[in-house]
Amino acid sequence: MRITLTLLAFLFSCWFINIGLNGLYVLKKYFSYFRFVDKPLDFKFVVGDGYRLLGESTTWFGLIVAFLLGLLIGVTNYFTPLEGVVLGLGVYIGHALGSFIKRRLGFADGKFLPIVDHADSVFTAGVFMIFLGLVSWKVVIFSTFITIVLQPAWNYFWFRLGFRRNPL
Repeated sequence: MRITLTLLAFLFSCWFINIGLNGLYVLKKYFSYFRFVDKPLDFKFVVGDGYRLLGESTTWFGLIVAFLLGLLIGVTNYFTPLEGVVLGLGVYIGHALGSFIKRRLGFADGKFLPIVDHADSVFTAGVFMIFLGLVSWKVVIFSTFITIVLQPAWNYFWFRLGFRRNPL
């Protein structure tokens, strides 16, 4: 029972943060102010391979949102505030790591890369939480698998509603 509760708390917390980060796209789409203040984390730095270090979707505002949503989870959920912040930052670092990998493989911003685009944030946040002794490898592996299976359908749903640029 405890592993099930931990799995659900971890998984839904990661998804909540990820949904919040995806919400930034909606804000930028409809409110020009957010396009103005949401600056890329990599300062538009181009690496020797001709691609950006991270890309347009990995931003300072996104980092702040991940931090605040993690804090909110820690205050209201299964984890403490500090654990929630670590979770939020883990989700965001996973997103940034996925962007870095995609750029090195030659994927342009917004292009889909299976598994990396769906599991990067959950897996990386899981590794952070493992080091804190808050979740087990079983929880991370199951959460990653569940995310890889369910997130494409979820993304397609939001794409059809016009809240995502890409269907996956």
